[in-house]
Amino acid sequence: MSEAVAGRRGRRRFDVDDGPLDLADVDFANLQTVTVAIAIASLGSANSHINISMSLLNVAWALEKLAAEADSIKISVGGYFNRQVTAVFKGPKASFGSALEEIALIFNEDDVEDPSPELRTRIDEIGYQIGDFRDDVARRAHKFPEVVDWYLADLVLGANHEWRSEQPDYVRGQFAEFPERRFRYFRSAYSHQLGDLCFCTDTGWILSPDVALDAFFRATGQKYRASEFMEAELLAGSAIAVASTIAVRFPAKDFLHAASCIDALMAVQTDGEEAEFEAPANRGAAALLEGQCRLRIHNSGTLIIVCDGVAQYLLYGAEPIPHAKLAPLVPPAAASQNRLAELAGLGRSIRCPWEQLNDDQFEELCYDIIRRHPQMKTSSVRKLGKSRSRDGGRDIEAFEVTRSPDAKPAKWIFQCKLITTGASLSGRKLQDVGDMLDQHGAAGFGVMTSGPIDATLYDKLDALCGRRKVKQHNYSVYELERELLQHPDLRYLYFERREG
Repeated sequence: MSEAVAGRRGRRRFDVDDGPLDLADVDFANLQTVTVAIAIASLGSANSHINISMSLLNVAWALEKLAAEADSIKISVGGYFNRQVTAVFKGPKASFGSALEEIALIFNEDDVEDPSPELRTRIDEIGYQIGDFRDDVARRAHKFPEVVDWYLADLVLGANHEWRSEQPDYVRGQFAEFPERRFRYFRSAYSHQLGDLCFCTDTGWILSPDVALDAFFRATGQKYRASEFMEAELLAGSAIAVASTIAVRFPAKDFLHAASCIDALMAVQTDGEEAEFEAPANRGAAALLEGQCRLRIHNSGTLIIVCDGVAQYLLYGAEPIPHAKLAPLVPPAAASQNRLAELAGLGRSIRCPWEQLNDDQFEELCYDIIRRHPQMKTSSVRKLGKSRSRDGGRDIEAFEVTRSPDAKPAKWIFQCKLITTGASLSGRKLQDVGDMLDQHGAAGFGVMTSGPIDATLYDKLDALCGRRKVKQHNYSVYELERELLQHPDLRYLYFERREG
């Protein structure tokens, strides 16, 4: 706590949507904290992305205006449809009140009947402030980059489609000034915080090569870390990327889209009239096909990073290929093909002594694996009782990490089955899965077992989850043993320490 804040004692809360505020008697300079709640009324009620993006713009402007009048800030998003942003400001300045009055006036403008000419002029002047903020939003530094990105994402990924019909010149102007928006990317507000350009879309990010990955992951609240990525290569003649312990489907379409975005940005920066007559370079695609790109796969198989020397492409459309589906993909020869054969279980053994564990210990091991998965919010992972307890088929529950404030986190349910006999887990070993998914509103389901998963069980789960549009992430013994290769501390804790 700063010295300026230490001597203060008061705390106040203001809900902006309660109406215009009279703050003449509030001494903000003596308050320790001020909490401001702003409702985003259009979320969950408006059918137009234009209305939603304009609401988010107002919220971003309001928070940045207040942030300039305080020492430090912290925000949270919650409520039905995530319709309320709550910000806590420490050490507000004496001028905090006038800024808050202007914000409350704008957010309650529709409730003001027959405003006086003076009030109408004041409202118009504030509107000009918001317009200036919108026009310069992609270039200035922000205290709330997550909220600014929320606005930009809704504008670029949603509202611009509507603007094309209503005001096409507005969209053309955006494309001329920000070529990345033609490719559904936007310049992220985190660029200033990270010291270089970052572009975002719904399927990934494009970062400057100088942006440190760990700094990026921490700033954006992601659980990935640079040390968890493995060097990989693209299997010749296929869209499969292979690393030492995992194979994933490479999101080629997303990469080509991102590389085209960078080509367009580079063309705009090229001096000389000749650039407009040159054909698109497709530089990124050529570098990938010629083996000049560096590929890295996260050990969860959920994120691929491609670096071509010009940009780092973070592709979240990567999809781990289950062990059971690898064997048919194994070609006859080549080093990368031999590596794929090992992943398919046709090479060296990396067996764990599963017979050392009992059911409860196996569930604890599965719990630790899910907690470390970068797609799962660590604090949300719950182990439900002991083995064989009345858990309704739910051994582990978890919620996904969301990538935007307005996203509803998906619930995952995992069932754990310890097998020490070498037998396969068949379809008849799992009962009432469909009813359980329906009852608990699961968006994702997975089986975790120390044995192979029988084809009948895969077929059953594909049918049950496919009809319900439920995602799957299953761990047979092959996936679990390769997961433990990535986490030697867990392997030591559950096996090697016991052997000693």
